[in-house]
Amino acid sequence: MVGDETALPAIAGICTSLPATALGTVILEGPDLPDFRHPIGVDVVRLVRTDAETPGVRALAALREQPLPSMPFHAYIAGEQSLASGARRYLVGERGVEKDRVSFTGYWKLGTSSPASRASRKAASRPA
Repeated sequence: MVGDETALPAIAGICTSLPATALGTVILEGPDLPDFRHPIGVDVVRLVRTDAETPGVRALAALREQPLPSMPFHAYIAGEQSLASGARRYLVGERGVEKDRVSFTGYWKLGTSSPASRASRKAASRPA
């Protein structure tokens, strides 16, 4: 699992629901990353991000350094849009992971004040 601080509640919830025998890695990036319950076989990598750093960059770099398991696995990626899409692109395009083995969602986008659906953006661009 890979995420930023906005993905922490989801990732912590997933870890809580895993069996005690689960194996895996969690990569979390953010300014403040509290501890949460997780199976002993799940390694949690905390990357503390400073205000000067672009969100998602360190998490994506850490994912690139991670060896992929030889057994079947599922990847969950959430957080800033470029982190979510970049991690999926890396896993599927560069590492050959099957698309159906990767769940990803962009919770927010750097530089935008609030998310808007494609339909609402299109409607807003029409002349009045």
